[in-house]
Amino acid sequence: MLNSQYFPLHYAQAHKAASFVSPRALTTVARSLAVAGVLSMPMLAQAAVERVEILSRTPFVTQQADNKYERIEGRLHYAVDPNAAANAPIVDVKLAPRNAQGLVEFSGDFTLIRPVDGKANNGKLLYEVNNRGNYWLFNLFQNGVFSNDLNSAEAQGDNWLLDQGYSLLWTGWNWDVVEGGQRQQLTLPVAREANGDAIQGVVVNEIVVNAPTNASSHLGILARGYPFAPGAQESAELTVRDTPEGERVVISRDAWQLAKVEDGKVIPDDTSVYLSTGFEPGRIYELRYTAENPVVTGLGLAAVRDALSFFRYEEQDKAGQRNPLLDQQGTLPEHVLAFGISQSGRVLQTMLLDGLHVDEQQRPTFDGGFLHVAGGGKGSFNHRFAQTTRHFSPHEESIYPTDYFPFATVTQRDEVLGKEASVLDNAKKVGVVPKLVYTASSTDYWARAASLLHTDTEGKTDLPLDDHARAYLLSGAQHVIATPPERGIYENCLLPTDYRPQLRALLVALDQWVVEDKAPPASRIPSIENGTLVSLADYKVALTDVEDDLRKPARYLQPPRLQLGERFDAEGISDVQPPVFGKAYNTLVPQVNADGNELAGLIAPQVAVPVGAYLGWNLRNANAGAPDALARLYGSFIPWSAEQVAQHYPSRDAYVQQVEQVARQQVQERVLLEQDVEAVVAKAAGLYDRVVAKPVTDQQCSYQQAAKS
Repeated sequence: MLNSQYFPLHYAQAHKAASFVSPRALTTVARSLAVAGVLSMPMLAQAAVERVEILSRTPFVTQQADNKYERIEGRLHYAVDPNAAANAPIVDVKLAPRNAQGLVEFSGDFTLIRPVDGKANNGKLLYEVNNRGNYWLFNLFQNGVFSNDLNSAEAQGDNWLLDQGYSLLWTGWNWDVVEGGQRQQLTLPVAREANGDAIQGVVVNEIVVNAPTNASSHLGILARGYPFAPGAQESAELTVRDTPEGERVVISRDAWQLAKVEDGKVIPDDTSVYLSTGFEPGRIYELRYTAENPVVTGLGLAAVRDALSFFRYEEQDKAGQRNPLLDQQGTLPEHVLAFGISQSGRVLQTMLLDGLHVDEQQRPTFDGGFLHVAGGGKGSFNHRFAQTTRHFSPHEESIYPTDYFPFATVTQRDEVLGKEASVLDNAKKVGVVPKLVYTASSTDYWARAASLLHTDTEGKTDLPLDDHARAYLLSGAQHVIATPPERGIYENCLLPTDYRPQLRALLVALDQWVVEDKAPPASRIPSIENGTLVSLADYKVALTDVEDDLRKPARYLQPPRLQLGERFDAEGISDVQPPVFGKAYNTLVPQVNADGNELAGLIAPQVAVPVGAYLGWNLRNANAGAPDALARLYGSFIPWSAEQVAQHYPSRDAYVQQVEQVARQQVQERVLLEQDVEAVVAKAAGLYDRVVAKPVTDQQCSYQQAAKS
C-alpha cells in the first residue's frame, strides 16, 4: 500500500520558497537592479547556443504582406553546464554525456522569418513554442489553413503578423516528435548511470482506439517511445479497463505480440502492439514494460530558454556566426513575446514553474507570454522517461502528470498535500515576472481543468490573478477551431465558433502591455461568487431548454493527485507505474442560461447573438466506444429550428444588426479589432443562413462549413 503523501509535486517545488518580491515592485527599474545584482556575481559557465548552423536562406514570398520577408532554416547547437545552478531543475542533466569542456551538448531545428530590410522590423520577436513539431501561428493569427507548409498561400492567410513587422521564430524542443510532415526536431542526449550503465525503468503506454483494429502503432500515440530493456519484450504486460479508475484486467501474453500489420502480414515490431482478438473501441489498454535509455527531456525546456536568450541578447555565436536578426541593418529585439497553444502553453507554464524562463544570467527570455487553451496545466516535460505528448483528459491518459499543483498565479493551498505555492514563485524569487495572457475555451473547463487557474483546489472559492496576468474564457468555443463538418466519433455536431479575431485583439493588447505598459482589457472569466462557475449538478439543472433527448455528461475532468513514488518530488523519477490515483481536485464548469449558452466570459459576437446552443462539451458515440466519456477537444452545437430562430429574430437583417452591434462594442472594449468586424459579421450571417436552411435531420452537420472558411 502506498502512503498518501506521495503525490506529483514537481521537482522544482522541492526548493522552499524564499521571500517574494511584491508584484507591484517588479518595475523595469527593479528588474534591472535584479539583473544587475546577478551580473555582479562571479560568472558561471554560460549556457548558450554554441553554434548557429544555417541550412537555407530563401525569400519568403507572400500574397499580401506589405513587408518583404525571408525565411531562414537551420540547426541550433546547444551546450549547457550540468553543474550550473540555472540547470539544477533539469532532471538527469548530470547523468548526460559531456564534451571535453564538461558541457552537455544537444541540437535542434529552427525557423526564422524576418523582414529582409532589418529596419522594417517592429523591434519585437514573436516566438511560438511549436505543438508536437507543428506551426500554429499562421492558422491562429493570420486566418491561414493549418499546415506546416508555411510557404503556401493557404497557410499564410492574410499575413496579419507579417504586416505588423514581427520577426517570427520557431525552434525544436520535444525529442519525441516523429519525423516527416515538416515537423521541427530536437536531438537530446540519453542519461546513463554514473558508472556508464544503462538506466532502466518501468514505462506505461496507453492505447485507446476509436474504431475496431488489430494493431496500434507507435505504442498508442504518434510519438517516439522508449526502447525495451534487453529481454523485456517477453515480460511486458498488456491490460485493459473501461474507465480511468477501473480495475485493470491482464490480457494473456499469448493473445498479443509486439508487431504491426503490413500488406496483410503480421510483422514483428517493437513500436507496435498486435492483439489477435482486436482492440475494442473506447476501452483503455496499457502496455507496461521495462524500458532503458531515458532521454534528458528537460533539456527541451533549456532549448527554448537558450534559443530565446541567443536571439535576444547575442550578436554572434561562439564560432563567430552573426545572429541573423542583425543582417541587413537589423537590430536585436527590444521585446520578446512567447506564444503556446495547448501542449505548448503548458510548456511555458512549466518553464515559469521551474524558473527556466530566465537564462543562466537570470535575464528574461520573454517579456510577455500568451498561453492559449493550456488551463493551469503543465506536462510531462521534465522527468525521467517523460512522454511529452501525453496529457490528462476526461477518459484518456489520466496516468501522465499534467494537471498537478500548483495551478494558479497567486498563492494556492492544497490541503491534501499540506502545501502552498503558485506557478510564479520562482519567477518572483528572481524578480523576472513576464506579463501573461491566458485564454481557455469552454471545452477546457470540461476537459482540461481550466477552473483551477482561478479557484482553490477544492472548488470552493475564487482566487484572484496575479497583477501580471489576465485570463479570458472564450465562451461557446472548443479547444481547436478547425472542425470537420461531420460529427465524427461524437454524439453532437461540433462547435463552429471561430475565436481567432479575439486572439488577434488579445495579442495586440499583450503587445501594448509589454511595450507601452498599457493595461489590457480586464479578465473575463466565470466565478463562484456570482454563480457563473458551478458544479456539474448545478449546470444540469440550468440546462433546461435544449433538445429533450440530449444526453448530458455524467462526468468531466477532475484531475487525480497521482501517486508516483517517493523519488518523484525530489528527483523527477517515478517508481510507481502506472501511478495510483489519489484524491481528485475539484474542478468547476461555466454556468449557462436555459438555452445552453454561457453567462460569463469573452463572448464572440456569433455566440452572443446565438442561433443555437453552444455547449462546451461533447460525448463519444456508441460506435467509438465509451459513450459516456467526454470528447477531449470538442464541444457541441445544437442548432435551433427555423421556427426557433424566427422567435428570437424577426428577420435576417435584425440578426445581422445585432451581431454588428456586439462587434462594434467589442472594438471599443479592445477585444476585437476594427479590421475584423466585417468578416466576423459575415461569418455569423453565413451560419444563420445555413441553420435556417438546414434539413430537419442534418446528420452531416453541413451548416458548419463556415468553420473551415
